[in-house]
Amino acid sequence: MNHDEGQIPANGVPTQRKKRPALGVVTHQVSGATAWWLGAAEVARQHDVDMFILNTGEVGAEGDVADDRPDAVHHLISPERLDGLILVQWWPTREVFEVFYNRYYRPLPVVNLHRNYEGYPGVMVDNYQSMMAMLRHLIEVHGYRHLAYIGGLPTNPPANARYAAYEAALAEYDIPLDENLVLPGDFSPQAGTNAVRVLLDERGLRPTLDFEVIVASNDNMALSALEELHRRGIRVPLDVAVVGFDDVEDSAYAMPPLTTVRMPNFEMGRVAAGTALAAIKGQPFVESTIVPGELVVRQSCGCFVSPLADVGEAARMPQPGGPPDGPPGGPAGGPLGGPPAAPSPEARLRAIDELSQSLGPAAEILGTNWAAEMLEAFEAAISGPPGGPASRLLSVLYAILRQLHVNGYDLVGLGRRLLFTLRRCMQPTLTEMRQMRRAEGAWQQAMAFVADVAHQMQSSQQYYGAAYVNQLRVIGERLVTTFEMTELLDLIAGELPHLGIPGIYIALYTEPMRQHVRLVLAYKEGRDPLGLEGQVYPAHHLLPEALLSRDQSSVLVLVPLYFQETSLGFALFEAGSEQGEIYETLGRQISSALMGALLVQQQEEAQRDMDAARRRAQAALSDLLTTRSISDRVRQAPDTEAILRVTLEALSQALGASSAVARLGTREQLLDVSAKARAQGDTGSN
Repeated sequence: MNHDEGQIPANGVPTQRKKRPALGVVTHQVSGATAWWLGAAEVARQHDVDMFILNTGEVGAEGDVADDRPDAVHHLISPERLDGLILVQWWPTREVFEVFYNRYYRPLPVVNLHRNYEGYPGVMVDNYQSMMAMLRHLIEVHGYRHLAYIGGLPTNPPANARYAAYEAALAEYDIPLDENLVLPGDFSPQAGTNAVRVLLDERGLRPTLDFEVIVASNDNMALSALEELHRRGIRVPLDVAVVGFDDVEDSAYAMPPLTTVRMPNFEMGRVAAGTALAAIKGQPFVESTIVPGELVVRQSCGCFVSPLADVGEAARMPQPGGPPDGPPGGPAGGPLGGPPAAPSPEARLRAIDELSQSLGPAAEILGTNWAAEMLEAFEAAISGPPGGPASRLLSVLYAILRQLHVNGYDLVGLGRRLLFTLRRCMQPTLTEMRQMRRAEGAWQQAMAFVADVAHQMQSSQQYYGAAYVNQLRVIGERLVTTFEMTELLDLIAGELPHLGIPGIYIALYTEPMRQHVRLVLAYKEGRDPLGLEGQVYPAHHLLPEALLSRDQSSVLVLVPLYFQETSLGFALFEAGSEQGEIYETLGRQISSALMGALLVQQQEEAQRDMDAARRRAQAALSDLLTTRSISDRVRQAPDTEAILRVTLEALSQALGASSAVARLGTREQLLDVSAKARAQGDTGSN
């Protein structure tokens, strides 16, 4: 394809000349697909290719996306602007995909992500091997033998591959498949909540005893299952471990952070873009590419990997049926100097009381046995083998810290106070130097762990309360309170650079069929630099070619602008911020503000039309009443009502429609005009 020459389609109308090829990313959600389009954008920039990310929404289980929906975007996809497509859509079936391909995408070359249909290039994550890596970790490292599993829809190929790995892993480790531990799911958060309810309420299974870990086939279900377990007072990972698949952004900031499989989204985007560009240029390409996932070990599986608390190995949870928490075999007084002297019952009660008092009022939120559990975990950490019981101390400590955080307490201050008290209570029981060194190592590890957890939970708060969220809120408040169109567009252009977005273009539909748009805002390094605002052009061009840089390729995010059932147009953001949700949020805010400004503008125009019509009618009435025949009848009228009746009859005859009288004004205004006309008539007769 020659991108220096305009093309002549069948209708004989030349299309706009294109500076360079253009790639489209058709995605169900800009925010959820950020890594994919960032990877594709890197390749597009390397090859001097423009890229448009189109937020088309979900296709749904039936694949029925109506063109008349107010947020419809598919009708904007055209070979006149785009040369190839990357499809980030969760096609329910091949049949649904082909309906969309034939209706919207043909003849453009397409590359599917997460779907591999024969005859169409696709890029997939290795769902089977990635889930196998997760299951081997749970079985080999943690020793779990009772693994509950939440699946996906049977029509979903990735879900089927992940469940096949579950069955294969159980067979590989001679673990019987227990149907009571297999739960249906659909990748939605509600499915994770329902799975916990079914396990505990309907099937009556017991945490730790009947199931040790919940393996969810995606993170949405894992995170909601984790929350439901917390709501029921079941501790994760102390009582039950939870793992997921996908590594969505929330996973790293869950409490505890979720062990999961990281989707290689950035690499998949790169591969998909390379494949699409090869297809555009007519070069050979691999039709099906499988990219491996990455096991991300965090704390929800029972691993306590801490860069601050690391003492040479990752601390792991003790396993049911594993070695006891006592000292290793061998004579007393071996390498570790034997177990510490057990405190007397009185000393133990005193230590438990001191631990409780060290937290003050915060101790009330932790229940009744937490102090005894903490004391026992510290004793086991001193006497047990490395990497075993020491992790019990960290897991108990984590459960305490989590409760403190949820209730708004100072983690570092209370955590250190608790550990200093624990150290003081245990010191009298340590009689040998090796015991003291082991106790000091466990104590130092726990102190560092407190700092690490506090940092992690602070990061969680920063993630959910990042500065850009507040800035978006402020911008939104200003937008929805601005009703004058020019002022509103100036406000949008002035605020977006503060969010790291270098440019924005807003195009509004000019007619109900949404075939053409008017450019109402063009901002990049200044407002309307090329003087193109007001230009009307075909909507499927997306943007006038002159606004695309000649010096370097452009990456633009397209979001629909609509309010309730009213379609307004679309906005194109120059991709700057890597936070995909910013573009979606701004799209909603701009839509609401534009609707308000348009309504005010329409009302003002209607008022101006009414005022002009009233002035014309009143002028006509005045001219009419000054004629000799009408003025004589007005002078002869016996009363006010008769004057008004004569006036209305004359006006109706003159204008040909009595309904026009409604535009003249109030009864008093009519009488005033009539009186003036009568006076003029009297003057004229004299």
